[in-house]
Amino acid sequence: MSGPLQKVNCFQVNEALLDIQMEKAFFVDGGIELVFPKGSISAAWNTEIECLTVGPNTFEEVYQQENAQPSETKKIHHLIGQKVIDYNLIKRQYEMIQEDMTQIEEVEITMEINLTFEDQSHLQIALVDYDLHNFTPTNFIYDLGADILVNGGERVLIKN
Repeated sequence: MSGPLQKVNCFQVNEALLDIQMEKAFFVDGGIELVFPKGSISAAWNTEIECLTVGPNTFEEVYQQENAQPSETKKIHHLIGQKVIDYNLIKRQYEMIQEDMTQIEEVEITMEINLTFEDQSHLQIALVDYDLHNFTPTNFIYDLGADILVNGGERVLIKN
């Protein structure tokens, strides 16, 4: 995350998600990629392990299929050109079955990344599920198989 944020790419795999009523936030189901001068950070559906992941990769390295469509990023477009001055990761332990189905291994997976930019703007990216009440999301929980919250506003509280 050295240098200013150069580009934000968002991707949808399924038809556009509902018009969720959050002023500075939106959801994607394919992924989001933050491009910096020395690399990228993405939150995306990982086709290799079949769940959502967050890490220092490009979107294409994680989501290795060709059915993702670019999605709108205007709610966080103001962050482009700014430097990250602080960050926080929230991780959880999960048991994953190995490919040969003979063993289970415990792995630590990043569920949320919170970035603070030089103008004190914030960006929260989290792997979540939620309830909808009148097109307003509530009761957020971490989930490896639902949606990616992209929030440029006040931090959303997410339950374990």
